[in-house]
Amino acid sequence: MKMIKNNKIHPWTITGLIDAEGSLGINLAKNTKSKSNYIITLFLEIGLNIRDKALLERIQATLGVGNIYYKPSDRTYRWKVSNINQLSNVIIPHLTKYHLLTQKRADF
Repeated sequence: MKMIKNNKIHPWTITGLIDAEGSLGINLAKNTKSKSNYIITLFLEIGLNIRDKALLERIQATLGVGNIYYKPSDRTYRWKVSNINQLSNVIIPHLTKYHLLTQKRADF
């Protein structure tokens, strides 16, 4: 199986990276301007060594969603999707079709 074809990454490779290096999570933050006084943010994130930034850029280009940022404390780049529309319209359909194999499947 080729990992990259025409600069696109094979969908199963993306799922494998999420299984191995990804995080699915929920952030809960206080916000007095909201009705509940909290803001809930769902996210998917993959963190890789600084040398692997190009791989995250290809994931972003393949799926067309998310942002990449640098975390200096551990010298990693991270691709993160926290936009609810991107999660609903891209990430959830992707992980439904190319399902996770590890414990993250139950978390998903």
